[in-house]
Amino acid sequence: MNIKMAFTSYITEWNKENLKNIFKESGTEAVGIVLMPVWFGIAMMYGKSNTLSVDILIAMAFLIPIVFVWISQALHPLKKNKMFYLLPRNHEERKIRIVDDYLFQIVVHMMVFIIGDIVIFTVGHFNINGFMALIFNGFVFSTILVTDDEGTKAFIAAKILFTMCIFMSLAQMVIVSDRDLHVVMQIILFVMALTIELPLYVYVMKNIIAGIGKAVEYKGA
Repeated sequence: MNIKMAFTSYITEWNKENLKNIFKESGTEAVGIVLMPVWFGIAMMYGKSNTLSVDILIAMAFLIPIVFVWISQALHPLKKNKMFYLLPRNHEERKIRIVDDYLFQIVVHMMVFIIGDIVIFTVGHFNINGFMALIFNGFVFSTILVTDDEGTKAFIAAKILFTMCIFMSLAQMVIVSDRDLHVVMQIILFVMALTIELPLYVYVMKNIIAGIGKAVEYKGA
């Protein structure tokens, strides 16, 4: 991986104009992301939280990575702009560049999620099951990309997985904020991850891999 080139490509997309376009085009999804603190507050009402300051820290460590990664994914789709395909690169060189950019994006996302998880379990109540669950959800969330047009099965599957990652992580937040281990809840979440989230993730990843192949050629982009 050409880290310098991938870093430059990643940073370049973070500009005011692109950010405005994201929130303009995303519509209700953007509103849902902005209202996530409300969802978190409601969820925390059902847990035996500690102090307000601890709850705020946990909330920020949970919300900031999700919002950051959601914006990052919208800014960095597999499909490149027209200029990318006009540059003198062959098929293999374009594929390597697209894959490198995607992998670099995943690394950035995971770093942000892990930092958030460390904060969560530093101020909250650490348990290994919850930690592993948040790492898994963070990884799934970090790799999700919508590669097909709205309304297709792949598009719907990616959106469902996106929502499920948030729900599963939100449930873990309630557990982390409580001194009790909530063994039954952990088992239910584990079963859901194994029977629903994981198979759905495999399906979405197959579409992402196919999307990389399509994005290599301009007509596929």
